[in-house]
Amino acid sequence: ILNNNTALKDEVANMGMPIVRTFTVELEGGYHAPVRLFLPPGLLEEEDFKFPLILHVDGSPGSQQVSEKWGLSWATYLTSQKNFIVAEIDGRGTGFQGESLRHSVYRKLGNLEVNDHLEITQ
Repeated sequence: ILNNNTALKDEVANMGMPIVRTFTVELEGGYHAPVRLFLPPGLLEEEDFKFPLILHVDGSPGSQQVSEKWGLSWATYLTSQKNFIVAEIDGRGTGFQGESLRHSVYRKLGNLEVNDHLEITQ
């Protein structure tokens, strides 16, 4: 039996949940980094407001932060209750992007990933 969670979607739609945007950013060298932004509910992107940004970093090789998995997290709380923007980035070396990218950080741990995060946030 396939369940599309219609009741849950209706319930969550009435809450002040963050706006979630998932996209990729092309970096130097041709790598496409997956990025997920949690934006405050009710944010009007065409208006000129400033919000604090938290960059959620998980630098462990083989890990994955950006996916289509739904759930509640610290990022959800900070975004919906405190009006922060939270960014998650899967830089080089993270999982599920092929062995060549996962091994690209071999003996360079902490260099390529940091450069990826800096390039995206600028």
